[in-house]
Amino acid sequence: MSEDIHENMEQPTTPLLEHDCSAWKTSSQYMEDLYCLGVKLWRKSDLIDIERQLSQFRTIEKFTIRCVDRSIIYIKNPMYKVQRPIWLPTVKFQEYWRLVNAKPDGPPETYRCSYLVDWENRSARDSRGLMENSRSFLVKKMHEWCISTTHNSFQLLIRKLLHGHKVTKIICFGLGDISLRAPEWWREQRGPNWQQVEATVMESRIAQYSAVLTIATEIISSTGDGVRILTQDPDYAEETKETLRELGFEVVGQFGAGGFAEVDDETIVFTAFASAPIRQIIADIARPTLIIAVGDDKTFNVKNQPYGDPESPRTKQMWQDYESWDFPVEPAEAQSMVEMDRLKIYSRKTTRIVGTDVLFG
Repeated sequence: MSEDIHENMEQPTTPLLEHDCSAWKTSSQYMEDLYCLGVKLWRKSDLIDIERQLSQFRTIEKFTIRCVDRSIIYIKNPMYKVQRPIWLPTVKFQEYWRLVNAKPDGPPETYRCSYLVDWENRSARDSRGLMENSRSFLVKKMHEWCISTTHNSFQLLIRKLLHGHKVTKIICFGLGDISLRAPEWWREQRGPNWQQVEATVMESRIAQYSAVLTIATEIISSTGDGVRILTQDPDYAEETKETLRELGFEVVGQFGAGGFAEVDDETIVFTAFASAPIRQIIADIARPTLIIAVGDDKTFNVKNQPYGDPESPRTKQMWQDYESWDFPVEPAEAQSMVEMDRLKIYSRKTTRIVGTDVLFG
């Protein structure tokens, strides 16, 4: 027997230390591996299912969540059988960076979930009241949009980009409420001119809804076909829902998920300053004809935390299938088109192979 073997046999067994081998490190690496293999973080069937479950939150004891790796977890429903709940559920999305880079909140069992259930206390929100003369303000601002040079330029660009494409739906995400007053803390931060600032915020939102209606009008006039206009924002007041329905919108996804399941390749998506990972969800489920969104292409803020709607490796790949155009805001109208000049219009490319139009992606 050699001396080396003898020495190894004589030495006591050293325990294997699990130093800094956390559940988060294991999970984040696992999620990155799945992502690189092309596993989707979101599926239409899951989005439809969680929207359905949350619509029944008063009567079901638990919520069923399907994780990215298709395992299942169950989450207790604290509002089960509550007659007048002040807490309302909404879908909380855990996008790519939350799953691989920024440790999610919650127990390790949730580290592999791209969506969870969140709760919002609506008691303070419901006491805020409505803006004064919100209907007349809406009518005025929509009229100003229709007679603007920006409207005419936008209409011509949309007509050009839609040529040869079939569009059956326009879906809006997070365009904001247009009826509720701002929260008290927000008004205090803005000082004595808070009403003017509030009106500016509403003006921006109304301009976005007006642009959506312009798209619908252009589709109908150029094709003779009807087009559905859907909008999702869990923060809508009932008064806003009623107003939007009168304008021709279908309000969907009350809890923040159902609208995404409506997106397909014959869709135009319009979103602006949303706090959900809309780009990433779209990249997993479809290649819409047009996507109108903020064109900052940002991922991390100054605290190295992901923005609300951050880019990811998969969204960057998706953008290769699109050409981008600036939203055509007339410089003289920039003040009334609040931040619309930050929007980009992404138009899906087409290529011709053997005489047939083939869509990228």
